[in-house]
Amino acid sequence: MAKISLMLVFTLLSFSSIPAAIAVKPLSEFISGELTFFGGAPDGMDPSSPSYGTSEGACGYGSIPKDAFPYFSTMAFGLNNQFFKSLPLDSCGTCYQVQCQDPRPGACKTDSAGKPLSVIAMITDKCPECGDNHIDVQAQAFAKISKPELGRIKIAYRHVECAVPGDLKVSVKDFAGANGWIRLSVDDTGGRGAVKELYVKGSGQNEWRAMDNTWGAAWELSSAPAPPLAFKFVCDDGEEVIAEDVVTQNGGISGGLKSPVSFSTGKQFTITDPTVTTISAFDGASDPMLVTSDTPGNADGASAPVSSTTSSSSSSEGGCTDEAPDGKYTCQQQKDFGQCGADFMKDFCNLSCDRCSNSVSGGSRKLLGGRRRLTNLI
Repeated sequence: MAKISLMLVFTLLSFSSIPAAIAVKPLSEFISGELTFFGGAPDGMDPSSPSYGTSEGACGYGSIPKDAFPYFSTMAFGLNNQFFKSLPLDSCGTCYQVQCQDPRPGACKTDSAGKPLSVIAMITDKCPECGDNHIDVQAQAFAKISKPELGRIKIAYRHVECAVPGDLKVSVKDFAGANGWIRLSVDDTGGRGAVKELYVKGSGQNEWRAMDNTWGAAWELSSAPAPPLAFKFVCDDGEEVIAEDVVTQNGGISGGLKSPVSFSTGKQFTITDPTVTTISAFDGASDPMLVTSDTPGNADGASAPVSSTTSSSSSSEGGCTDEAPDGKYTCQQQKDFGQCGADFMKDFCNLSCDRCSNSVSGGSRKLLGGRRRLTNLI
């Protein structure tokens, strides 16, 4: 039965005429890497059934739905991946465009223009055995862009906005009621997808209380205020979203990862694409996670340019220059990785990191120092 399901799914995903993602908003340049998959035949599993990053996963989201974002399209980074190390929550909840770039004949599935397909996937797990730029995706996501029998392929990937069609949700795993312990995750984070801080306040309270990120995307507080609970979500670029009267139930929640109680906030982080609408299809006639060469915002994705050179003498007003710390990543890439505040960047990339007194930074995203980094999950 598993083999029949596997063949059926891969057959469905082999058609390049499937409508693609609504739009792509890049947040970094492409980076070369390699791709494997989990939850398929090599694991002795039916790829249409929950497993690993779509079942529980190190991020703590619990079971990932197939008929709602991210439509089973999930992935995991290794512990030394630059996004894993630099983004909040070990990058949990952030999204990436993964494009097949394998040179072997027929290895990459293509669109009607003959260009390699990409898939959008969200981080829900970690991969301790994966290298710096080795990504492990759910088996069906792999099958959208390449032949599963290859097992491992060359790719290019980049950080992109999460085009979530709904609102932010608070999924409460455990809640003992007023003055009791509460644990939750923030689901369906749109835009940059990176929740840096979370605050809560209860009925009749004026001051926000910071919640603790204890592991993955889980947030906890040992003594919760009385409902209804309001939340303040802070993205890694400083954007704040406040939602009132979100959790109205006073305790009695103890389902953990397997049976959380979700509450819609009616709010969402900024998503650049204004045409995001509710899409319920996972595969077949519509696939919101598939990217083709004519997907809006993906003009440069047709060839997936991977930059590995260093711009060392790009000058600006007052002689301010951009000198990268090494030849592996450009200053713009280091900025996109959120490394401007790192110690090794102190005397480098002054222009890109907006340290030039005469430079104009209006319209560029403000980088926040002191970003909390987690290196291990429990």
